[in-house]
Amino acid sequence: MSLLTRYQERFKENWPRIRLALKRFAVVAGILLLFLTAFFYNRIFISIDSGHGGVMWRRFLGGNQMKYDRWYYGGTDLKHVYGEGFHIIPPWDRLTVYDMRIQQVPHSFTALSSDGLPIQVDLSIRYRPVAAELPMLHQNVGVDYVEKIVKPEVQAMVRFVVAQYTPDQIYTSEGFLLNIIKQGVLGEILEHHILLDDLLIKRLTLPEPLRLAIEGKLIQQQQVLEYKYRLEKEEKEADRRRIEAAGIRDFQLEVMKGGAFDQYLRYEGISATLKLATSNNAKVVVTGGRDGLPVIMNVSDTSLSQAPPAAPAGTVPAVGAEPGPAPEASRPPPERSTPERPTPPPAKK
Repeated sequence: MSLLTRYQERFKENWPRIRLALKRFAVVAGILLLFLTAFFYNRIFISIDSGHGGVMWRRFLGGNQMKYDRWYYGGTDLKHVYGEGFHIIPPWDRLTVYDMRIQQVPHSFTALSSDGLPIQVDLSIRYRPVAAELPMLHQNVGVDYVEKIVKPEVQAMVRFVVAQYTPDQIYTSEGFLLNIIKQGVLGEILEHHILLDDLLIKRLTLPEPLRLAIEGKLIQQQQVLEYKYRLEKEEKEADRRRIEAAGIRDFQLEVMKGGAFDQYLRYEGISATLKLATSNNAKVVVTGGRDGLPVIMNVSDTSLSQAPPAAPAGTVPAVGAEPGPAPEASRPPPERSTPERPTPPPAKK
């Protein structure tokens, strides 16, 4: 009997025990595998939420250079950014997840003005990592890039800009300073694979005495502008009144030259009577004058036939001045009144 034949017969005799040992080994291996899977569940099954991205670090193969001749070589995978969804990776590798959406972080610090006064600055920084450069950010900076890059760069630029201006310039030029700061910070943090979305100044707090002094100065400046506007308004009003007075004078001269001064006065009397009639105030109007006008507006023929003396050329009557007494020739003669005779008493019977 050959040696091979003896081994085959012995294997057949021991096969039941070998099969039982294999079953036990499979059960133990399965239990061990389930235990390891449960223990390393968070490192094997990775879920990336919406708006996030992942960077892989490989312990053995892969990394930034694929060198299969050195099987132990690994590192950060710089060629691939893992997107949203479910991923299964070996437990010895690590998948770091980054938030790719716009994020906001508040930041407060103290800066010095050009004359050395402290100014409390409260900022709101909006930023996000550059998606295509996420592996470089992970390799060069890390997950705490906000504390390492964003806050220090913004703080340094704000202090540099604030140090070039006085407190009153800072207090009144907040928007201009913000544009300068944003332009400077944008280029600095973009070199570190971070994009500055916006930079907002929530508050600039000056020392209380200085703030009150600046506000008082601004109030005085506004008052000066108000007084200047008042003077310009009064000058324009004086010009308007001079032009109005000149127009009235020219109109009177034209009317007197045409010999229609009496008709003009009748027209004005009619207009005044209509205004009195349409007024809502209680009134007593005594009519019976010339042409049916109220007695107060009655003008005799003597006064109508004689026009008032013309004003010298180049003179303007003062606005609001009362007219002087009429000349003696223009005054109507006084009417003679007949005394009433007394009524005799009734005769006694």
